[in-house]
Amino acid sequence: MNLAMDLAYLGAHRVSPNPMVGCVVLDKSYKLLGYGYHERFGSAHAEKNALANVSKDDIKGAHVFVTLEPCAHQGKTPPCADYLASLPIESLTYGLQDPNPQVAGRGIEVLKAAGIKVYEYQGQDKKRLHDLLDSFLFHLEHKRPFYVLKVAVSLDAMIRDGFGESQWITTEEARTHVHFLRSRFHAVLVGKNTILRDNPKLNVRHEDFPNHRNKVIVINSEADLLNKVMELQFYKIRDPHDVYIVCDKSALQEYATEHIEGSLYLEKQTGVQLLALDFASGLPLSAISTSLYAQGIYNVLVEGGSQIHSYFLENQSFDRLYYYQAHKILGGKDALAWTSQVKFSVQEPLQLSLVNTFDFEKEKLMIFKKS
Repeated sequence: MNLAMDLAYLGAHRVSPNPMVGCVVLDKSYKLLGYGYHERFGSAHAEKNALANVSKDDIKGAHVFVTLEPCAHQGKTPPCADYLASLPIESLTYGLQDPNPQVAGRGIEVLKAAGIKVYEYQGQDKKRLHDLLDSFLFHLEHKRPFYVLKVAVSLDAMIRDGFGESQWITTEEARTHVHFLRSRFHAVLVGKNTILRDNPKLNVRHEDFPNHRNKVIVINSEADLLNKVMELQFYKIRDPHDVYIVCDKSALQEYATEHIEGSLYLEKQTGVQLLALDFASGLPLSAISTSLYAQGIYNVLVEGGSQIHSYFLENQSFDRLYYYQAHKILGGKDALAWTSQVKFSVQEPLQLSLVNTFDFEKEKLMIFKKS
């Protein structure tokens, strides 16, 4: 099942709105027979790919391990449960039951009716399955993007030292993991100040995802970033249509725009898309969520800076926190803490629950969710 989970991640982003799924097949003697994953939306599912080069003779008595219950409905591809039920396999172990109402246990029923032994995985690392599928499960139920806050800090929670430097607080090992994390998200969201201070690319630079393209969402109420956006790295390496600037609707009069639909406009000179919303009462997170979801953006990695993180923290409008903590101290004099613009009391703190931890050589990653 661990191998199936590792494989599933390789389909990151390309399979959305479907879930990432991996599959491993062992023969009757428990030797590796085949493996595969769902590679892209509309293509063969993990089970089909895992069995693509396996003969029917070898399949007899085989054991299948798959991260998600096999689908039992006709979609872009035929039902996997029906396909597996037609084969002489001995057993199937699935990670999580599919919450999709069109499946929700029906795949299991189909397999059992065919005489296949079906087991739910109960390994100690089952929480990895939830990490793998959280985004899919969430947007399916709530019809809004799944938001993950990502922050890289020192032991004393600083994101910038007292001299104004922020690169690099964590080591290359942790930064490589951040690129792996980015590969799982449709878009990265940042504030205007982060763009102007760091001039980041915000792309995915990971050997497993050489051709991955993600979108960038920039919070810039006045949309004045448009005046220099063509000089910035994140713009130069992308199709302009993959760049969204979230601005106040009053800013539209300053630029040549074409209305597309709803609150979405095209800025003609740069090709950037503008989400024009009402900022009168602050950052309109609910309206942003509605607009992004309508554009097929189902998960968003919020990378900062401190003001943007504060908006999400204050409104409790996030679903996970990925907290990379380096084994170093920067000191608080003139430095910047990632929570410097938000305030909770000891009596009523923002309470989080630890989901998982990963240890790197010189830092730790802690994953939290709201309690």
